[in-house]
This record gives sequence, structure tokens and C-alpha cells, in this order.
Amino acid sequence: METKRKILCVADAHILETPGAAGGFFDMLARVAETEYDIVFLGDIFELWIAFDSYETEIHKRFLAWCRAEKTKRRIGFVEGNHEFYISERYRDAFTWCTDRSRLISDGRVCLMHGDTINEDDVGYLLMRRVLRNPLSRVLVRLFGPLAGKVLSEKIRLSLKGKNLKHKKNFPAKYLGQLADRMEEKQISLCLMGHFHQTAVLRGIRILPAWNPDGEIGLLDPESGQFTVQSWKQILNVG
Repeated sequence: METKRKILCVADAHILETPGAAGGFFDMLARVAETEYDIVFLGDIFELWIAFDSYETEIHKRFLAWCRAEKTKRRIGFVEGNHEFYISERYRDAFTWCTDRSRLISDGRVCLMHGDTINEDDVGYLLMRRVLRNPLSRVLVRLFGPLAGKVLSEKIRLSLKGKNLKHKKNFPAKYLGQLADRMEEKQISLCLMGHFHQTAVLRGIRILPAWNPDGEIGLLDPESGQFTVQSWKQILNVG
């Protein structure tokens, strides 16, 4: 059963495995652990996360350890972004819920998604997404991991960065409008997503800014439906 606690929403942190890059992010998680908020990760939390041992690094393991420990105290949701692969298949146990699609919460009144599949004009990315996420590709990625995990990771990461960069800069207003129409038909009052790396509001759709560089996150009050965006230090009262 869902709680009525307020929900923190984090999108597009794009954490890298470089010295100091993940420090602020894990500082935030440490502070979250001292609160009573639930939390949802709306995708692209890491610059790349392929859920096989040959591709994973210490930051992925550290994040999973935090989620498993905190899942006993709060609800933790994870929506795969376009930089994350097979998380929902392998690590479902680390979260209260995990999906590679969208998720309805608050009795179906709130929809959570990453947002990478909204723009139907981004044909190149949508085709690549389908190729990378089909069962055969999953098997091949896993098989080649022990031999060329790091090299393959870098190729996938660069492909993702280049594929939909042009479309990220321009909001697909037409397709967001169509999504808003479907929301009204299904009586969904709010849709939260990331992916576009900037704040925007369109009818019942709220697009979150990227976590980097300012550490901005969202706070949803399921009771009132109120949603605000501020830096995590402001929301979590860090002096």
C-alpha cells in the first residue's frame, strides 16, 4: 500500500565514475536517510549503467547498497532512463518498484516517466533504443562484457549522447500536448518526467531540471498534489 508521505523526485544526475563527481550526490542520499520522505529516481541517474557485473563500477554498487538499506524505511522507486539498461530485470529487489516504462502512483492520479520516448520525431534514437533493449541485444551485451565491457560501455555512452542531443534542446510541444490529452482522458492530474535537462510546465506535465549542476530536485505532496522544485539542500534543510 502506498504511503501519503511526501516524495522526493530526482532526475538526470548523470553521475560519472571520476574522483569527486559522485560526492554531492551521495551527500544528498545521506541526508535523505535522515528524513521521512519517500524518493523516486526518474532516470539517467548515472552517465551509463548497464546492469551486468562486467560493466558496473563502485558507484553503482554503492547506490544499490543505499537503496536496499533504505527500502526498509521508505518507498524507493526507479524509472530507467535512456542511459540505464536492464536495471528493472536484475535489481528489482533493490527498490520498492522499478520499471523501464512509466509508473502510476497516488491511486492513478500521478504518472512518473523518464521522457525519452515522448518525441516521435526522434526516429534515430527510438530505433537505437529498440535495438539495445531487445532480448537478443541483452544476451550479446552480457556475453561480450568480460572481454570488452569498458570499451563497449564507452561506445554506447557516446552513441546515446549524440543520438538525441538535437531533440533534447527542443521541447516536442506537439507530443507533450498529445500526452496531456491522454492524461485528461484517463483523469491523470500530474505527470513528472526528466530527460530534457530543463524545467518546463505544460498543462499537467512538469519537466524536472537535471540534478547537475545545481542539485535541483522535486518535492511532491501526494495529499495536495503540490509540486515544487528547489535545490536538495533547500528542500532537505541543509545549512
